[in-house]
Amino acid sequence: MALVLIFGVAIVLLAAIGRGAVPAAERLPLRSWGLRDLMRNVWLGLVICAVDTPLDRTMEEMFRTYR
Repeated sequence: MALVLIFGVAIVLLAAIGRGAVPAAERLPLRSWGLRDLMRNVWLGLVICAVDTPLDRTMEEMFRTYR
């Protein structure tokens, strides 16, 4: 049961991050979300969280020295 709760919280958190990345004029109201909208926002939140990590910044600096 705890795993389901952790998974649900992670989905809600990623969906909130993804929804916050969309401009306010383009956001759909939460009541009109379907499964596709939820998964799109979760994916967008995951991408946003994965883009600017310390490892990514280190790799960018490393590749800059080779160019």
